[in-house]
Amino acid sequence: MGIHLILKLNDKIYNLYVPRDKALIIGRGDNADCRINNKNISKTHCKFYIEKKQIYIKDLDSKNGVILNGIKIDKQAVHLNDIINIGDCEIVVDRERLNYEALELLGNDVDMARDFNIELEQQKKTTENLIKKRKIQINKVEIKNKSYKKKNLIKLFLLLIIVYLVFHIFSD
Repeated sequence: MGIHLILKLNDKIYNLYVPRDKALIIGRGDNADCRINNKNISKTHCKFYIEKKQIYIKDLDSKNGVILNGIKIDKQAVHLNDIINIGDCEIVVDRERLNYEALELLGNDVDMARDFNIELEQQKKTTENLIKKRKIQINKVEIKNKSYKKKNLIKLFLLLIIVYLVFHIFSD
């Protein structure tokens, strides 16, 4: 398991993945795992890697550097709310793909990771409950419509009987 990142460039969003056992090199050159054609990014600009249950970003002697939360860095641990800028790109942790193990790699304590998973489970249950309620409401509407149709059919049948009787009475 690794960490999912989101890279934003020129109003486009790209998904990146940093595996546990291999660095993810970002740059403009052919040797980069994630190639970005942007003049402000070096051929091998930076790399993300996981070491000792922590994810790091390291500048690979790029021309414009790596900016982490507004500060130029050489090597730094990455945390959940960090914003990383390289060239014209912004990189953040993909919060929607987080899980317990990923939170630990981001340097957050186990209690926070557990609380995060509990919150996700609660959101999932709430969503499931809303879906069930919607299905019940839809079923009630369908049942109501069926009973409404039955009432209309009965009224129509009675009207036909009345018309038949009236026609018979006046035709004699």
